[in-house]
Amino acid sequence: MKSIGRFLTIAGVVGTIAVVFVLYATKHDTRALDQRVRELERLVDRAETDVAVLRAEWGHLTEPRRIERLTRKHLGLAPMHPSQFGTAEEIALRGDGDLAGDSR
Repeated sequence: MKSIGRFLTIAGVVGTIAVVFVLYATKHDTRALDQRVRELERLVDRAETDVAVLRAEWGHLTEPRRIERLTRKHLGLAPMHPSQFGTAEEIALRGDGDLAGDSR
C-alpha cells in the first residue's frame, strides 16, 4: 500500500507541476493576444477617424457653390444661359458636307 500511496503522491506532484506550466503558458499567450487586440482596436479607431475626416473633406471639396466659384475664378466658366442651347435642326448631319475635316 505504501508504494501505491507514494506513486499517487509523485504522480499528483508531477501533474500539478505540469498544470502550472500549462497555465503559465496559457496566461502568457493570452496576454500577448490581448495586447495585439488592443493594438488592432487602436488601428481601427484611427482608421475610423481618418475616414470621418476624409468624408468631411470630400463633402467640402464637392460642394456645388465652391466648385462654381472655383470654375468662375480659374477657368472663366459660368452657368449656361437658355440662349446658349441649340435646337436639333441646328446640328449639322454627316451627309451635309459642312463638317470641318470633310475632304470632299
